Amino acid sequence: MLLRTGAALAVVVTMAACSSLEPPQQSPAGPAEEADPSSAVVETTGPDPAPTGQAGQWDPGNWEPTVSVTITRLSEAERQAWRDSYLKNQADDLDGPAPEVALERWVHPRTESDTVLSDCMTGSGFPIEIDAGSISYPGGTPPPEQQSAWSLAWYTCNARFTPDPDYVQDWTEGQIGLVYDYWDQYFIPCMEAHGVPVNRAQQPSRETYISAFFTPQRSWWPNSYLDMLPQDERQDLEPVCPAYPPDEVFFGS
Repeated sequence: MLLRTGAALAVVVTMAACSSLEPPQQSPAGPAEEADPSSAVVETTGPDPAPTGQAGQWDPGNWEPTVSVTITRLSEAERQAWRDSYLKNQADDLDGPAPEVALERWVHPRTESDTVLSDCMTGSGFPIEIDAGSISYPGGTPPPEQQSAWSLAWYTCNARFTPDPDYVQDWTEGQIGLVYDYWDQYFIPCMEAHGVPVNRAQQPSRETYISAFFTPQRSWWPNSYLDMLPQDERQDLEPVCPAYPPDEVFFGS
Protein backbone atom coordinates (compact mmCIF):
# COMPACT_ATOMS: atom_id res chain seq x y z
CA MET A 1 0.00 0.00 0.00
CA LEU A 2 1.23 3.47 -0.89
CA LEU A 3 0.29 6.53 1.14
CA ARG A 4 1.43 10.14 1.18
CA THR A 5 1.29 11.67 4.63
CA GLY A 6 1.61 15.19 5.93
CA ALA A 7 4.36 14.01 8.25
CA ALA A 8 6.39 12.62 5.39
CA LEU A 9 5.98 15.77 3.36
CA ALA A 10 7.22 17.78 6.32
CA VAL A 11 10.42 15.77 6.25
CA VAL A 12 11.16 15.37 2.57
CA VAL A 13 11.66 19.00 1.75
CA THR A 14 13.13 20.10 -1.50
CA MET A 15 12.52 23.62 -2.57
CA ALA A 16 11.10 27.08 -1.91
CA ALA A 17 8.93 28.01 1.06
CA CYS A 18 6.56 30.79 2.00
CA SER A 19 8.56 31.62 5.11
CA SER A 20 12.28 31.37 5.61
CA LEU A 21 12.27 28.21 7.71
CA GLU A 22 9.34 26.28 6.31
CA PRO A 23 9.62 23.34 3.90
CA PRO A 24 8.98 24.30 0.26
CA GLN A 25 5.70 23.50 -1.41
CA GLN A 26 5.64 22.59 -5.08
CA SER A 27 2.45 23.29 -7.00
CA PRO A 28 3.10 21.97 -10.49
CA ALA A 29 0.64 23.24 -13.02
CA GLY A 30 -0.86 20.67 -15.36
CA PRO A 31 0.34 20.71 -18.95
CA ALA A 32 -3.13 21.54 -20.22
CA GLU A 33 -3.50 24.81 -18.32
CA GLU A 34 -3.58 27.99 -20.36
CA ALA A 35 -0.58 30.26 -20.22
CA ASP A 36 -0.73 33.86 -19.15
CA PRO A 37 -0.01 35.71 -22.43
CA SER A 38 1.71 38.51 -20.53
CA SER A 39 4.31 36.15 -19.13
CA ALA A 40 4.76 33.58 -21.89
CA VAL A 41 7.99 35.10 -23.15
CA VAL A 42 10.62 32.42 -23.42
CA GLU A 43 14.29 33.26 -23.32
CA THR A 44 16.48 30.28 -24.06
CA THR A 45 20.14 30.77 -23.33
CA GLY A 46 23.27 28.69 -23.45
CA PRO A 47 24.43 25.95 -25.80
CA ASP A 48 23.05 22.43 -25.86
CA PRO A 49 24.72 20.62 -22.92
CA ALA A 50 24.82 17.26 -24.73
CA PRO A 51 24.22 15.87 -28.22
CA THR A 52 20.45 15.86 -28.52
CA GLY A 53 20.54 12.95 -30.92
CA GLN A 54 22.51 10.72 -28.53
CA ALA A 55 20.41 10.24 -25.43
CA GLY A 56 22.97 8.03 -23.71
CA GLN A 57 25.45 10.91 -23.49
CA TRP A 58 23.29 13.16 -21.33
CA ASP A 59 24.92 13.94 -17.99
CA PRO A 60 23.64 16.64 -15.59
CA GLY A 61 27.20 17.11 -14.40
CA ASN A 62 28.09 18.48 -17.83
CA TRP A 63 25.66 21.38 -17.46
CA GLU A 64 27.50 24.57 -16.62
CA PRO A 65 25.77 26.67 -13.92
CA THR A 66 24.77 30.19 -14.89
CA VAL A 67 25.32 31.66 -11.42
CA SER A 68 27.37 30.79 -8.35
CA VAL A 69 25.28 30.10 -5.24
CA THR A 70 26.27 30.39 -1.59
CA ILE A 71 23.53 29.75 0.95
CA THR A 72 23.31 31.51 4.30
CA ARG A 73 24.20 29.20 7.17
CA LEU A 74 22.05 29.46 10.29
CA SER A 75 23.54 29.92 13.74
CA GLU A 76 23.34 27.08 16.25
CA ALA A 77 20.63 28.96 18.14
CA GLU A 78 18.59 29.37 14.96
CA ARG A 79 19.05 25.71 14.09
CA GLN A 80 17.84 24.61 17.51
CA ALA A 81 14.85 26.97 17.35
CA TRP A 82 13.93 25.49 13.97
CA ARG A 83 14.19 21.95 15.36
CA ASP A 84 12.02 22.84 18.34
CA SER A 85 9.30 24.20 16.06
CA TYR A 86 9.61 21.24 13.69
CA LEU A 87 9.25 18.69 16.46
CA LYS A 88 6.34 20.59 17.98
CA ASN A 89 4.47 20.09 14.70
CA GLN A 90 5.45 16.42 14.63
CA ALA A 91 4.11 15.98 18.16
CA ASP A 92 0.56 16.89 17.08
CA ASP A 93 -0.06 13.23 16.18
CA LEU A 94 1.05 11.87 19.56
CA ASP A 95 -1.47 10.65 22.12
CA GLY A 96 0.60 11.98 25.01
CA PRO A 97 3.38 14.44 25.71
CA ALA A 98 6.39 14.38 23.41
CA PRO A 99 9.38 12.54 24.85
CA GLU A 100 12.82 14.08 25.10
CA VAL A 101 14.87 12.65 22.23
CA ALA A 102 18.46 13.62 21.58
CA LEU A 103 19.50 14.67 18.11
CA GLU A 104 21.88 12.09 16.64
CA ARG A 105 22.62 14.11 13.53
CA TRP A 106 21.15 16.50 11.00
CA VAL A 107 20.22 14.88 7.69
CA HIS A 108 20.07 16.43 4.26
CA PRO A 109 16.36 16.63 3.35
CA ARG A 110 16.92 15.99 -0.35
CA THR A 111 19.48 13.22 -0.30
CA GLU A 112 19.17 11.42 3.04
CA SER A 113 15.78 11.75 4.70
CA ASP A 114 13.98 9.03 2.74
CA THR A 115 16.60 6.37 3.41
CA VAL A 116 17.38 7.36 6.99
CA LEU A 117 13.75 7.52 8.09
CA SER A 118 12.89 4.28 6.30
CA ASP A 119 15.72 2.50 8.11
CA CYS A 120 14.86 4.07 11.46
CA MET A 121 11.17 3.16 11.27
CA THR A 122 11.98 -0.35 10.10
CA GLY A 123 14.38 -0.74 13.02
CA SER A 124 11.58 0.44 15.33
CA GLY A 125 9.35 -2.41 14.22
CA PHE A 126 7.39 -0.60 11.53
CA PRO A 127 8.81 -1.57 8.12
CA ILE A 128 8.22 1.25 5.65
CA GLU A 129 9.77 2.55 2.47
CA ILE A 130 9.82 6.27 1.66
CA ASP A 131 10.28 7.63 -1.84
CA ALA A 132 9.95 11.38 -2.43
CA GLY A 133 7.57 11.78 0.51
CA SER A 134 5.43 8.75 -0.30
CA ILE A 135 5.29 6.07 2.40
CA SER A 136 4.68 2.46 1.42
CA TYR A 137 4.10 -0.42 3.82
CA PRO A 138 5.61 -3.66 2.48
CA GLY A 139 3.91 -5.68 5.23
CA GLY A 140 0.63 -3.80 5.11
CA THR A 141 -0.70 -0.72 6.88
CA PRO A 142 -0.39 -0.86 10.69
CA PRO A 143 -3.72 -1.75 12.34
CA PRO A 144 -5.57 0.96 14.30
CA GLU A 145 -4.41 -0.41 17.64
CA GLN A 146 -0.79 0.22 16.58
CA GLN A 147 -1.32 3.77 15.33
CA SER A 148 -0.27 5.34 18.62
CA ALA A 149 2.97 3.34 18.68
CA TRP A 150 3.57 4.15 15.01
CA SER A 151 3.19 7.89 15.66
CA LEU A 152 5.60 7.70 18.59
CA ALA A 153 8.17 5.86 16.47
CA TRP A 154 7.77 8.41 13.68
CA TYR A 155 8.27 11.30 16.09
CA THR A 156 11.31 9.63 17.64
CA CYS A 157 12.95 8.98 14.26
CA ASN A 158 12.39 12.58 13.19
CA ALA A 159 13.86 13.79 16.47
CA ARG A 160 16.92 11.57 16.12
CA PHE A 161 17.45 12.46 12.46
CA THR A 162 16.13 15.98 11.92
CA PRO A 163 16.28 17.70 8.52
CA ASP A 164 19.13 20.19 8.32
CA PRO A 165 17.43 23.62 8.35
CA ASP A 166 20.20 25.15 6.23
CA TYR A 167 18.59 23.37 3.28
CA VAL A 168 14.96 24.33 3.87
CA GLN A 169 15.30 28.10 3.70
CA ASP A 170 13.62 30.20 1.05
CA TRP A 171 15.29 30.09 -2.32
CA THR A 172 17.30 33.18 -3.14
CA GLU A 173 16.83 35.00 -6.44
CA GLY A 174 20.08 33.41 -7.56
CA GLN A 175 18.75 29.91 -6.82
CA ILE A 176 15.44 30.61 -8.54
CA GLY A 177 17.22 31.88 -11.65
CA LEU A 178 19.62 28.94 -11.55
CA VAL A 179 16.77 26.41 -11.50
CA TYR A 180 15.02 28.26 -14.33
CA ASP A 181 18.17 28.09 -16.44
CA TYR A 182 18.70 24.43 -15.61
CA TRP A 183 15.16 23.53 -16.66
CA ASP A 184 15.41 25.66 -19.79
CA GLN A 185 18.89 24.61 -20.89
CA TYR A 186 19.21 21.04 -19.65
CA PHE A 187 16.13 19.39 -18.12
CA ILE A 188 13.61 20.09 -20.88
CA PRO A 189 16.01 19.26 -23.76
CA CYS A 190 17.06 16.11 -21.88
CA MET A 191 13.46 14.97 -21.44
CA GLU A 192 12.72 15.62 -25.09
CA ALA A 193 15.85 13.74 -26.20
CA HIS A 194 14.50 10.76 -24.27
CA GLY A 195 11.09 10.90 -25.93
CA VAL A 196 9.18 12.95 -23.33
CA PRO A 197 8.04 16.24 -24.90
CA VAL A 198 7.53 19.15 -22.49
CA ASN A 199 4.95 21.80 -23.34
CA ARG A 200 6.62 25.22 -23.08
CA ALA A 201 3.39 27.16 -23.61
CA GLN A 202 3.34 28.18 -19.94
CA GLN A 203 7.03 29.07 -19.72
CA PRO A 204 7.49 32.65 -18.54
CA SER A 205 10.57 34.74 -19.06
CA ARG A 206 13.37 34.29 -16.56
CA GLU A 207 12.70 37.69 -14.99
CA THR A 208 8.96 37.03 -14.69
CA TYR A 209 9.55 33.65 -13.10
CA ILE A 210 11.88 35.09 -10.47
CA SER A 211 9.58 38.00 -9.62
CA ALA A 212 6.48 35.78 -9.37
CA PHE A 213 8.07 32.89 -7.50
CA PHE A 214 6.67 33.74 -4.07
CA THR A 215 3.24 34.74 -5.38
CA PRO A 216 0.16 32.78 -6.48
CA GLN A 217 1.18 33.47 -10.07
CA ARG A 218 4.04 30.98 -9.82
CA SER A 219 2.76 28.15 -11.99
CA TRP A 220 5.63 26.78 -14.06
CA TRP A 221 7.03 23.45 -12.85
CA PRO A 222 8.23 21.53 -15.93
CA ASN A 223 9.75 18.87 -13.68
CA SER A 224 6.18 17.70 -12.99
CA TYR A 225 6.49 15.85 -16.31
CA LEU A 226 8.97 13.55 -14.60
CA ASP A 227 6.54 12.84 -11.75
CA MET A 228 3.80 11.91 -14.22
CA LEU A 229 5.83 9.10 -15.79
CA PRO A 230 5.28 5.46 -14.77
CA GLN A 231 7.48 4.60 -11.82
CA ASP A 232 9.89 2.34 -13.70
CA GLU A 233 10.31 4.86 -16.50
CA ARG A 234 10.81 7.70 -14.01
CA GLN A 235 13.47 5.73 -12.13
CA ASP A 236 15.35 5.09 -15.36
CA LEU A 237 15.17 8.72 -16.48
CA GLU A 238 15.85 10.55 -13.20
CA PRO A 239 19.61 9.90 -13.12
CA VAL A 240 20.14 11.51 -16.55
CA CYS A 241 17.36 14.13 -16.37
CA PRO A 242 17.13 15.04 -12.66
CA ALA A 243 14.29 17.33 -11.63
CA TYR A 244 16.74 19.85 -10.14
CA PRO A 245 20.37 20.81 -10.67
CA PRO A 246 23.00 18.97 -8.59
CA ASP A 247 23.03 19.90 -4.90
CA GLU A 248 26.60 21.17 -5.04
CA VAL A 249 25.43 23.64 -7.68
CA PHE A 250 22.11 24.59 -6.10
CA PHE A 251 23.38 25.01 -2.55
CA GLY A 252 26.99 25.89 -3.30
CA SER A 253 29.88 24.94 -1.10
